Amino acid sequence: MNITSNNTTENHLKVIKEKISTAEEIFIAVAFFKNSGLKKIVTDLKNALERKVKLIIITGLDFYQTEPEALKKLQSLKKSYENCEILIYKQETNKMFHPKMYLFSNKKEHFGIIGSANLTDGGLTLNCELSINFTFNNEGNIYQQMLKEKEKLLKNATVINDLSLSNYTRKYQIFKKNENTAKENVEKQINTIFQLDIKAIEKYLKDYSANKDEQNNYFLRKQNYIKAYEILEFIRTENIDNPTFFSNYEKLVGKAGVKSLWHSGSIARDKNKVKKNHFEFKTMLNEIHANLNKSPKEIFEMIEKYIKSGKKEKINGLGINIATEILNTFAPNKFAVLNQNPLTSIKAFGLESFPHSQNFKSTNYEDFCSLIVSLMNTCEFESLGQTDHFLNFIYWQVKDELKDKKTNPNI
Repeated sequence: MNITSNNTTENHLKVIKEKISTAEEIFIAVAFFKNSGLKKIVTDLKNALERKVKLIIITGLDFYQTEPEALKKLQSLKKSYENCEILIYKQETNKMFHPKMYLFSNKKEHFGIIGSANLTDGGLTLNCELSINFTFNNEGNIYQQMLKEKEKLLKNATVINDLSLSNYTRKYQIFKKNENTAKENVEKQINTIFQLDIKAIEKYLKDYSANKDEQNNYFLRKQNYIKAYEILEFIRTENIDNPTFFSNYEKLVGKAGVKSLWHSGSIARDKNKVKKNHFEFKTMLNEIHANLNKSPKEIFEMIEKYIKSGKKEKINGLGINIATEILNTFAPNKFAVLNQNPLTSIKAFGLESFPHSQNFKSTNYEDFCSLIVSLMNTCEFESLGQTDHFLNFIYWQVKDELKDKKTNPNI
């Protein structure tokens, strides 16, 4: 028993061609049969058929990988040589035909190849394929097993004719047309996946971790968000009047001479507008809290009705930054804070695809959260809050540089 690999000079094509030249009977059962593979051995097969070698080929039609053009050429061989038989394996529900079996026999012995190689150019030469090949005679367990499997395959195969080939050809063309469209759509989506520049991350992470002031600042931030959570729970669950609501809300967004518990900038600007909508604010908090199991896309769509104009439930003064601060406070490992600082910072990693934070749609927020979660995991941070803190650290280093590049692209 030996190994046949396309990574050596003794690839599948060379071994198969050699065995065709000496065989008196050839049996091939492969899942996929393509014109590219047939071209490489068709002359060898014709020579064998001229020598009156019996040739049986069984192929599958699953996933429309077998090419009609290859089947038509096999049909032509069949019509020219009585000793040629071309069969199609009967398709079964929830099962696919997937063997790659080559059996070459003569009066003295049999030679088998069983492995991963389909009868395609890739299977025979190009792909990384691996098979075992072995020689055996008419005696012993191997012969009986091979004969049994061969009979099973023949029993479940049917002769292909012009009508069945025509039907398959139409199905194949429909599949390929839609497959090409699907591939284009998939490629477009793949091209939108954000790729993190690991080297750039490592550089900033090293500086961030070594900066004691930043680490102390993050410790304070973490304590602030614990307090912010307690305030949100108080507003959400207690029956409070407007002045009580506003005094607690000011702790979250800040006021003159008092820093905010939340990290986003300029969130106190419209606090007096929010004050007038404290019942709606409480309603929103309870709706968010009850739906924290939803995806970022779903929950973003839910909160849009509170922050978009023209909606009955709109809360004047509530922006996307405050809404995502709430989300992050309730679920710090799932929902990222959205403002321009992290969006600016991630440009340092080569990412330019996000719109301005005020123009975000639910799909943008889903992608943004996915990216920030990836960054959190890459940096081994404990929360998205720490990831946001890291991005804010980067922001103050890159904002002027990015501004200069925008003004002068040649920098």
